[in-house]
Amino acid sequence: MNISVRDLKLSINNIKILKGISFTIPDSGFTSVIGPNGSGKSSILRIISKDIDAYSGFVTEIAHGDMTYLPQDIAPPSFLSVTEIVCLGFYERGLTNCEKKIAVEKLLDSCGIAHIKHHTFTDISAGEMQRAWLAFALAQAKNLILMDESLSDIDRPARTNFFKVLRSIVDGGKTLVLVTHDVDLAVEFSDNLLFLKDGRKLFDGNPSDFHSSLSSDQL
Repeated sequence: MNISVRDLKLSINNIKILKGISFTIPDSGFTSVIGPNGSGKSSILRIISKDIDAYSGFVTEIAHGDMTYLPQDIAPPSFLSVTEIVCLGFYERGLTNCEKKIAVEKLLDSCGIAHIKHHTFTDISAGEMQRAWLAFALAQAKNLILMDESLSDIDRPARTNFFKVLRSIVDGGKTLVLVTHDVDLAVEFSDNLLFLKDGRKLFDGNPSDFHSSLSSDQL
């Protein structure tokens, strides 16, 4: 199901965050939301996930049971291992212990973190934490994943590999909406690109058209 957003407006403490934007998130696709800090990117995810409800405009209703929302700064559970975090994602699925073990191993492998499965969160890098949370989200088997990533301090090869994992997940049939600061990787790997600035939409469409559609002073 496509997610339609029409004339979305949001103000917090009398500050206008979103100023009447409209767009569509395609089903079974990879949509990246980009733009400067304070442009309203994260607020879009919070509205779709129902973390914020004091807005005006229309947003397609998505049931909680059909989506997973990963905010940018999830408090790291330092006392849990990577495997234990991923296991928590299966809590509603009713799998046997044997089925869960097989499923967890598969997710750890597909997200590239099987080698750290016994490590606690205090012993892994920021990029590995992001992959562990992604595996946790996939364990829930929801159709829609909303992800506010924070990979600015991670080197380019690690970020590229992470985007490759995201691409493979979408190619497997998921719908992914990613807030990211990495414009180049968003253009390379996404199906759809949404660019916000000062709470307004400046671009919405095919990533290959992004740079040619905007002037240098708009970026």
